[in-house]
Amino acid sequence: MPPCDRHNFRLQVKLSRIASGTHVLPHAGPTNLRLRLQLPIRLQQVGNSRIRVGLQGWRTWTMGESFVFDESCEHEVRVNGSEPRTVLLVDFANPLLLEQQDYLNVAMRVSEADRQSDIGQAADTVRAAEEWNQAQAHWRAQQQARLESTEL
Repeated sequence: MPPCDRHNFRLQVKLSRIASGTHVLPHAGPTNLRLRLQLPIRLQQVGNSRIRVGLQGWRTWTMGESFVFDESCEHEVRVNGSEPRTVLLVDFANPLLLEQQDYLNVAMRVSEADRQSDIGQAADTVRAAEEWNQAQAHWRAQQQARLESTEL
C-alpha cells in the first residue's frame, strides 16, 4: 500500500477471524486518531475467547454486545476452545480529540514517521482535517439529539 494511503483515517469495516489456539501477542495500533468497535459474529462459547486492552485486564466477547477501545493502547487476544472466533471490526475517527489541532498534530507525526514528502504530509493533513470536521459534526448532532430527547 502506498505510504500516502496507509494512514487513511476514514471509517473501515472488516471481519477478524482467528483460529482456535491462537495467541495474538501484545501489540498497538500506530495512532490514537481512530477508535475500534468490536462486535462478535461467531463464538464457540462465551469465555473461550478474550482480549486484554491496556491495564484494564482480560474481558471476553459476548454475543450481541460490542465495545470500543483506543487501538493505540497495547492489546492482545487469546482464542481457546475448538472453534475460531469471528468479530466485526469498525475503525472510526476518534471524536475524543476535541481540538482539530490535536488531530492534525497526530496525523503529521504519523506522516513524518513514514518519511513522506512535504506534499504527502500536506495531503494527509488536509484529509485528517476533513475527517476531524466530519467526526465532530456527527458527535455534535448525536449530543443535540440526546439533549432534545431528554427535554421531551
